[in-house]
Amino acid sequence: MFVDARRLDSGLHITSDVCIVGAGAAGITLALELAKHSIDVTLLEGGGMGADPATQQLYAGESIGITHDRPEDSRSRYLGGSTNCWGGWCRPLDDFDFTERAWIPDSGWPISKSDLAPFYARSHDLLQLGPPDYSTQFWRERMDARGAELMDLAGATIQNVLNQLSPPTRFGRAYRDQLETAQNIKVYLFANAAEIQTTHSGTEVSSILVRR
Repeated sequence: MFVDARRLDSGLHITSDVCIVGAGAAGITLALELAKHSIDVTLLEGGGMGADPATQQLYAGESIGITHDRPEDSRSRYLGGSTNCWGGWCRPLDDFDFTERAWIPDSGWPISKSDLAPFYARSHDLLQLGPPDYSTQFWRERMDARGAELMDLAGATIQNVLNQLSPPTRFGRAYRDQLETAQNIKVYLFANAAEIQTTHSGTEVSSILVRR
């Protein structure tokens, strides 16, 4: 169900098994997965059902370093998060992305790409994509049938790389009904996580301070 946090009394205490901050692609996916296992979920969304100038302005910030669009112009702060302005380009990480690189401190992942493979396959259903195969061999036959072909790059220092395009899936729209009807999910709109409060040892989160 959906709850407009602006209509709640100040100082209200809300409890649940899990609290997820942000109702974008990751937050909505996680909430729906946990709900399948009878876990009571609180999902906090800083915006509402649609774009709102005042809420969007909370993303205002300065980008230092590589030139990039301003966050308030390139992100979306309402149900579905930045899937609301996403173009739909999808591609899994490469094997190389997981490896240690001597010139980059603390590089290297404790997992490999093969560990993510089954989850990539499941994500394709959520993102409304084709088969989770990005090899040129797999797609060559399908491209030939449509009169398209890969570039001939034999011996070159560059290579053909394939991406898939989601429609793009707007998570707030595509999964709104599931969020609304799930008995163990409460989505709080206009609920901004302002502070993560921890135990005295600082090793565990005890609560989330939320502001409208």
